[in-house]
Amino acid sequence: MTQEPLVREAEVAAFRDAVLTKLTYAVGSMSGRTSDKFERFAVRTETSPVLKLPVLSSGCSAWLECRLLPEPHNQQVYDLFIGEVTAAWADDRVFRNGHWEFDTAPVHLRTLHYVAGGQFYATGQSIKV
Repeated sequence: MTQEPLVREAEVAAFRDAVLTKLTYAVGSMSGRTSDKFERFAVRTETSPVLKLPVLSSGCSAWLECRLLPEPHNQQVYDLFIGEVTAAWADDRVFRNGHWEFDTAPVHLRTLHYVAGGQFYATGQSIKV
């Protein structure tokens, strides 16, 4: 039996905002190997600029388009994947002048972080030193 790779030659990492919590959990809880998750959950996409990959049309604070840099040892032993960022986008309500600005952004644009068991955290208040 041939196992499909965890990460393809190119991938997009999306920083989903809090509005998409239930959709994020549903899409992330099923395999895309046997069906089209975007189609099943009616996820609207656009095409990324360099690698022509699907990116979410709305509901993201930012996304990175990445080309996989093959490192077989790291991938097999550590499930560690290294990507070259070929394009990036961020909503200027949360990313301005080279900095994340979640403190002044609308709450619904805070990025989601999955912990386990259906529990997420949204980016909170910043702590400056």
